[in-house]
Amino acid sequence: MSEINAQYDVVMLPDGDYRADDFNSEKLDGYPLVIVPDCFVLTENQQRILLGYAQRGGKVLVAGRLADGTSLAEELMETGNTVFVPVTGDKAQDMPLFMAAFEALYAGFAPVECREEKIGVQQYDSNGKTWIHVLNYRYDKETDRIQPIEKLELIIRNVDRKEPEIFVPGGEAAPAYEIRKEVGKTRLIFYKAGLYTVIAFS
Repeated sequence: MSEINAQYDVVMLPDGDYRADDFNSEKLDGYPLVIVPDCFVLTENQQRILLGYAQRGGKVLVAGRLADGTSLAEELMETGNTVFVPVTGDKAQDMPLFMAAFEALYAGFAPVECREEKIGVQQYDSNGKTWIHVLNYRYDKETDRIQPIEKLELIIRNVDRKEPEIFVPGGEAAPAYEIRKEVGKTRLIFYKAGLYTVIAFS
């Protein structure tokens, strides 16, 4: 998922024995997709919350086992919002299947799309602005420097504002860019992006 610059969080679930099960539905609020990776044991509370999430329209991607000995898989299937991917233990076989399922779901609501390798992208909203941070990991040992990205293309959703503000570390020149407004998205293309670029739409 990181290789395609997908944005995600990790939520750890208590087992209900060594740690009290304080999991609640609010912890899934705001997430359009939940991935459940080979969770063969889930408490009744966790099962109820996951099913309720799917029933309210949230998308669920299940990889491998799910709450063995329960009817949760069947109930999730009935919501029409759950995709199941088998896990066989063969990484070469399992990962392409998982990524195909993930990308098909994620494409519908990815806040920022970027297919460039060796970069990190993170978008968040704060104080009426949408901020996008782009970090370039293209380190060259011979020159001991980060190599600029000749052409970096970002597809940004849910941003209907005008020209962005561009911020870079002190002393660096902001990269040249062009912006194209499309239906439901903004295409932003940078030329010679350096180590760190911050984009703000206000």
